[in-house]
Amino acid sequence: MQLSDLLGFLPPQVLLWGGLLLVLTSMLLNVCGFLRSRLAPPDPGSIWVRPYQLLSFLAFEQKYAAAMYKIGLTAVMTTRAEAPLLKKAGADSGVPILDSKGKPKAPT
Repeated sequence: MQLSDLLGFLPPQVLLWGGLLLVLTSMLLNVCGFLRSRLAPPDPGSIWVRPYQLLSFLAFEQKYAAAMYKIGLTAVMTTRAEAPLLKKAGADSGVPILDSKGKPKAPT
């Protein structure tokens, strides 16, 4: 017996509503991802911080989106070879270098 054989035991209404739920959920997540990619992060004190974080959560951007939980911070994408130069330039100008948790890194 295969899993597809078990679907025959379910009433058609369950299959219809289950499929509709899956389609609508997929559409919601795709719309959230699209909106998240088009909207800039709000100011740190704004009332839009929580809705923006919810939008980021629904768009599955929990781990790799630096702006999701850290509104007001930016990240600079760079190569490994240029990273020490950027860290030195940031330290020379007084810009704190933060780790992945948002805490200041000790100078190296």
